[in-house]
Amino acid sequence: MRMECIFSVAVCILTTFNCSTAANDDGESSPAIPYVHIAPLSVCKNRVYVRVSVGGTTERLFILDNGCSHVFLDPRTYPLESSKQSADVQVRAMGIRTKAELHGSGELRLGSRQAGGVAVLRADVFRRLSQHTGRRVHGIIGYTFLRGQLVTIDLRRERICFMPRFDGASELLLQTGAIALPFGEPLLQHPNEHAFSVQVEINGRRIDAFLDLGFPGEILTTLPPNEFGLVKDFRQRKTELAILGTRGKGYVSRAATFRLGDKLFRGVEAILYSPSRELDLTIVGVKILRNFVLTFDVDGRCVYLIPRDGDFYSKCFSAVR
Repeated sequence: MRMECIFSVAVCILTTFNCSTAANDDGESSPAIPYVHIAPLSVCKNRVYVRVSVGGTTERLFILDNGCSHVFLDPRTYPLESSKQSADVQVRAMGIRTKAELHGSGELRLGSRQAGGVAVLRADVFRRLSQHTGRRVHGIIGYTFLRGQLVTIDLRRERICFMPRFDGASELLLQTGAIALPFGEPLLQHPNEHAFSVQVEINGRRIDAFLDLGFPGEILTTLPPNEFGLVKDFRQRKTELAILGTRGKGYVSRAATFRLGDKLFRGVEAILYSPSRELDLTIVGVKILRNFVLTFDVDGRCVYLIPRDGDFYSKCFSAVR
């Protein structure tokens, strides 16, 4: 059966919750949930897509990738305009090294979430990106659009919620059954200096890994496979790999066990990647992450795994049937 990837027909909704303080079962006050912005997303071939309007123009297809440092725009769709704030920079977007023109601000809308003054880059990577994904992609939503928000993403039900950060948010998330994964050290070799790692387990060994919505696989690591008891399958070679702007070759292996938070996976595919330059990095991709509901608090240096039957999830998405 051929499956077609479609966007949810649900209308993007701006929902306002009562900002008064609520009482819990013990009579103690708990933090109130502020207003939220809800939008549909689409997962197609383990790529995450959203529809975005730039400067009031028609909504177009963008890739959502928290590993990209900025918002990227296709100059064919959004022609370059002279700007005193513009500057040429070297960037890596979706594994492609390229030049880009940095502009000081842009007006973006994703569903009912509007943001002004977002730094945007116009880069000529989208022809190759569209060929690679098989879809006409007009931009990439990166890290800068996620700042200052609690961003809850449910890849399985294809929805995203933006909520302003508020006092007591961490306590409320933990009270409603969330598992907190604090960020570790920055991944200094990552082009996004705000890409932080969390702890995972591969075959019982704890390591730091980056949760990457831009990687469609399960696990990729550049670390020596014998550190995890992984064995290369030379019959299954992955070619044309480009990670963080460096090309290399990779082989498929299988991790007997993989743990993220309280979930244990067995027989997870791990790509053993040998880049053309030294690179110490492990990535957890969409094939794993779609098993979770993720709340990113990039300013608070934490990501939360939240239960779908919990109170926080219901308050994020109660307006969606």
